[in-house]
Amino acid sequence: MLFLQIFDTTINEPHRIGPNELTILMSEIVPLIYGTGSKCTKAAWYDVVGLPNKSLQLERDRVTHDKRRKVWDRAFSVKGEAPLNFQHNTKRI
Repeated sequence: MLFLQIFDTTINEPHRIGPNELTILMSEIVPLIYGTGSKCTKAAWYDVVGLPNKSLQLERDRVTHDKRRKVWDRAFSVKGEAPLNFQHNTKRI
């Protein structure tokens, strides 16, 4: 019933669905909520999704997320790595 009431009103407005929850159907707000520097936190259900091995994207605790992110940033960084020799690999194919 609440779902229908939400869509009876304008879609471009946030709607309160609980004491601390909003439903927002505006794509331009997504970066503000989930983007870098956002003060918003993820809902409690993120704590139980993916257990026992929770992925980095499901981590709600900012300190834990930052520690794990630092490890992943190093893993995908090319800073200080020797350049790859792609020419040698293509000769074998």
